Amino acid sequence: EVQFASIVANDPKAADVFAIPDSLKAQAEVAAKGGDAFPMELVKVTNGVYQARAFRHHSMVVEFPTFVAVVEAPYLDTQTRMLAKAIENQFPDKPIKYAAVTHFHYDHIGGIRAMAALGATILVAKGQEPAVRKVLEAKHTHPPDDLAKAGDNAGKIETFEGTKEIKEGN
Repeated sequence: EVQFASIVANDPKAADVFAIPDSLKAQAEVAAKGGDAFPMELVKVTNGVYQARAFRHHSMVVEFPTFVAVVEAPYLDTQTRMLAKAIENQFPDKPIKYAAVTHFHYDHIGGIRAMAALGATILVAKGQEPAVRKVLEAKHTHPPDDLAKAGDNAGKIETFEGTKEIKEGN
């Protein structure tokens, strides 16, 4: 139930709600020009482990000798593309080989289609597989998203029971 004490049409104060803060104006101008524009930075936690900090969601990036693994697919496809760019800048020539998700809430799997489009194998616990598979196998054709365009280059799902250890080198 919603009750209103008053309603004002065309209230000039309403524009303040949509005003872009001065600290974000430069970023807003980039976003308005089109393409992907999403804040993303990799912050070193320890050797080979980084926190990917973004607007609303954070992922973990683990560096291996020839690839990287991401824990928690970003919230959106756009954020996933920006994470991929940050990883490419930080680790040239190291593809995202794995994207591990802890559970199927949207804020943890919202970007798995874009991760799979990059060729990443999606690691998921066996009990979480049905929900994740449903997202990955859904048709996104109007317009096609990154995964729909990836074709045979798309990553696959790999399930595990208990724990999954990823190793390469030390």
